[in-house]
Amino acid sequence: MGRKNIKRNKKGKQYTMYQVMPSTYSNTESQYNPNSYYAGDPLGGQNLQKKLENEQAIQDQETLVQDATFKAEEKTVNSVTMPGMLARSGKALKTFNTARAGFNAAKVLKSTEMGAAVVNPLIGAKGAELGLKGGLNGAKGGSALGAGWKALGHAGKANLIGTAASFVGMGLKKTKFGNDKDDTTYKFGEGMADVLQYGGQGAAWGSFLGPIGTGVGAVLGSAYGLWKGFRNRRKARNLKGNQDTRMKKIRSRIMNANDNKFLVSRGNDTGRPVMQAQ
Repeated sequence: MGRKNIKRNKKGKQYTMYQVMPSTYSNTESQYNPNSYYAGDPLGGQNLQKKLENEQAIQDQETLVQDATFKAEEKTVNSVTMPGMLARSGKALKTFNTARAGFNAAKVLKSTEMGAAVVNPLIGAKGAELGLKGGLNGAKGGSALGAGWKALGHAGKANLIGTAASFVGMGLKKTKFGNDKDDTTYKFGEGMADVLQYGGQGAAWGSFLGPIGTGVGAVLGSAYGLWKGFRNRRKARNLKGNQDTRMKKIRSRIMNANDNKFLVSRGNDTGRPVMQAQ
C-alpha cells in the first residue's frame, strides 16, 4: 500500500500521486535461515530406484493374476456348456453317418436289383421297392450327404453348427487376429472370436426350443461375449491407470533426489518457502 499525496502543478490544478510505502517483507537473506540449502540425496535416489524395480515386479504379478482370472472365467463357462454340446454333437454325427451309410447301401441295392430285373422282373421290382424304402427315400438331394443332413433335424443341425462356430472362435483366440495379447484393447478380431465362441454355444443350447430358441440363444450368447470383452478391457485399463500413477510418483521422487530438490537445514528453519531458499 502507498501513502496518497495531493500536489498542485504550476497551473494550480491538483493531481494525485502515490508514494510507495516500505515493504513489510524484506528480500534480504538475513531474515531467513542462511543454513538452509538445496542438496542431492544419492542414497535416497538409490533406495527409490530399488523401490521402482520392486514396483515393476509387483505390477507384472498383478497383470499375470488379472490375465489368469480372465482365462479362468472363460474356462469355467466352457466347462459348463461344452460337455453337453459335445455329447449331443456326437449323437448327431452318429445319426448323420447312419443315414449316409443307409443311402449308399440302398443305392447299391437298387442298382443290383434293377440289374437283376432284366433276368427276373419280380426280383428286380422287389429290389427297387427296398431301395426306395431305404436311404433313397430320405435323400431328396440326391446324395448321401443330403440324406445324412436331412436326418439330423433342426436340433441336430443347430447343435453341430453352434459347436463348430464355438470351436472356430476359440481357435481364433490363438491367433494374432483374435488375440493381440493386450487386455487394455478390444479389437474387431477379438470381438468376432467372442461372438463365434459364445454365440455358437448359445445357439446350440437354444436349439432345444426350436428355431426361435436357436436364434435367441445365439443373440444372448453373442451379447455375453461382447459384454465380457468390453468389461475385461475396462478392468485392464483401470489396473493400468493405477499402476502408471504409482510408477509416476516414484519416478518423480527419483528425479527430485537426482536434481537437488531436497531442502536441507542445519539449523532452525524459519519457515521460509522452499523456492526462496536459494
